[in-house]
This record gives sequence, C-alpha cells and structure tokens, in this order.
Amino acid sequence: MNAIKRILFVATLLLLLVPGTRSFAEESGADRREFTIVPYAWFPNIEGDVTIGQQTANADIGVDALLDNTEFAGMVQMEARFGRFGLFVQPNYFKLEESRSILLTDVDLTLKFSMIEFGGFFRLGEWGVVRKHPAAYVDLMVGGRYWGIEQETDISSPFFITEREENVHLTEPFVGLRLVTYLTDHILFGARGDVGGFGVKGDDVKSNFTWQAITFLGYEFNDVFGIEAGYRWLSVDMENEALPFDNEIDLDFEGMFAGISFRF
Repeated sequence: MNAIKRILFVATLLLLLVPGTRSFAEESGADRREFTIVPYAWFPNIEGDVTIGQQTANADIGVDALLDNTEFAGMVQMEARFGRFGLFVQPNYFKLEESRSILLTDVDLTLKFSMIEFGGFFRLGEWGVVRKHPAAYVDLMVGGRYWGIEQETDISSPFFITEREENVHLTEPFVGLRLVTYLTDHILFGARGDVGGFGVKGDDVKSNFTWQAITFLGYEFNDVFGIEAGYRWLSVDMENEALPFDNEIDLDFEGMFAGISFRF
C-alpha cells in the first residue's frame, strides 16, 4: 500500500509541474477521441535463475530453443484516449518448459505466464502536427500489472523426489513514461520505460522489483493501418514466502516483437 501511495504522489507532482500542456493539446486537436489496437508476436531470449531450496536451475534460453519450448508468446496493446487522458490494457501470455541437470539432480520446470497490464496515461506534452496526429508527445503512465503464474516443478535425485505445483496471483503497481515522435509523415519512433513491484505482496508472493523498456519503429500506411517492430526488455524478480525453503524467480526477457496497428 505504501508503494501505491508513493506512485500516486509522484504522478500528482508531475501533473502539477506541467500546467502548460493544455495549450499543446488545443493546438493539435488532441481533444478528440482515439482508439488503438495492436496485436504483437514476441520472440524473447530468456536469462536468469529459478531457485528452489538449495538447487538453482539456470534458465538461459535463446530464441531457437524458446520456439521449441514455448507454445505461444504474444501480447495485444489496446488503448482509448479522450483528450489528454487515456486508458490502456495489454494482455500477455506464454508458456515455457525447461529441463536441466544440476550435479546429480534433474529439474523439470514448466512456467505459464499470464500477465495483464492496465491503467491510465496523461499527456504531459505534445508538439507539432503530422497529418492528424502530434509530431511528438510524452505520456505519463500509471497502472497495475497482474501476474498469473503457474509453476510445475519436478526435482529428482538419488536421495529424494519432489513434485510441486504452485499457482501465483499477484497485482503490482508500476509507473513509467512513453515518448513517441514522427521522423517523417509516415515513420514514427517510440520508447517506453517503467518500474514496478516495490515489494508488493499477494497470495504470499512478493514482487521484489520489475522493470521494463520498449523501443520500436512504425510505419503508418494511412490514418488507420500501420505496422510496428521493436525490442522489449522485461525483468522479473519474485519469491514465494509461503514455501518452507528458499525460492526465487529471477528472469530477464528480451527480444524483438512485431505487430499490426489499427487506429480509429
């Protein structure tokens, strides 16, 4: 709760520091309504460790191995903007299966991630006009990130055999900024960064820290249809405090994505 209060305080302070942004919106006609849908396919490399008791399974997986071990990896960005304010939701899903041998211990791990980002954004400023859109703009993003993680772990050694299934449900806050600028009348560049987690707990699971960075290039064929491609970094650090042994999921996802944008 304290982390959420801190985020709301920072967001309110930023809004108070940008009283002149209304003129930008009025000059570019940004008070109109706009709806955006962008489905993406994502091809991440995965690096990190999954610790269970005294055993740590390394999870460094490249794109080729990931395609063999992952059923699906994708996301859909959906936004609705009303003038300077807007709402967004982004569901993500992928499944990872990995088997490793550590000394005399075999570890079979299955992770199913369902992640939904949701929240609102406020346009801090915008400049110029390209067709019907601002030539450049900056948004403050404040929201939550829901994690639904199903973890199936099979550990076998000459001394013991352990099978365990855990379902994790956690909603953590995050705050970030987004920049979009048009390089030409049809080519745009975008970047987004956010941080979250802040030790928030749910269902005995604690999100120590989460950060994300996204960059992309897009080409808009017209005011409705376009394509986007970019790179995404997502770092997750969580632990289950209800388990009787040390455990931690520390994973970094990074890789290219591509999608089709529709704006109405």
